[in-house]
Amino acid sequence: TGKTSQVACKVLRRRSFIRGLLGSILAGLFISLWAFFIEPILRLRAKKRWIQSSKWKIDALGIAIVSDLHMGEPYISLKLLRTLVRRTNALGADIIVILGDLTAGHRFVTKPIEVERTAKELSIPQGTAEYFAALGNHDCWGDPSAQKRRKGPVKGQPALEQNNIPVLKN
Repeated sequence: TGKTSQVACKVLRRRSFIRGLLGSILAGLFISLWAFFIEPILRLRAKKRWIQSSKWKIDALGIAIVSDLHMGEPYISLKLLRTLVRRTNALGADIIVILGDLTAGHRFVTKPIEVERTAKELSIPQGTAEYFAALGNHDCWGDPSAQKRRKGPVKGQPALEQNNIPVLKN
């Protein structure tokens, strides 16, 4: 019975190990699916918040914020960007602020989208909103010539400014 119980323990440990390994693999696949496809593509949503101050001469100021696009397929395509621009403009904000990281800075992008194309899509005027932008770290990392010069402007700045989106600095 001693040998039988040792064999049974080995089989149970092996089965437990295989179950644990399979569970880990499935959990990793689910997290990857969520992080790379469901969250960025299927869960695009807008939230409305209005700010007010007694010091302003207007009742409320609507500010729409677009942030961290990291443009590149398969995650953020031009089609998805157009949807985002349409939804943002539909909010009826007074100011639209684009908060950097227009370029994708990770290795999983299969088709990068040039910042010039992104700026053109962002500038499609709808309504009376004023546009402003502030560039982020990925915009700097994605411009080797600016890195070599050790100063700006990075490619995103003239691209946005040529499309009537002023870039705020400091």
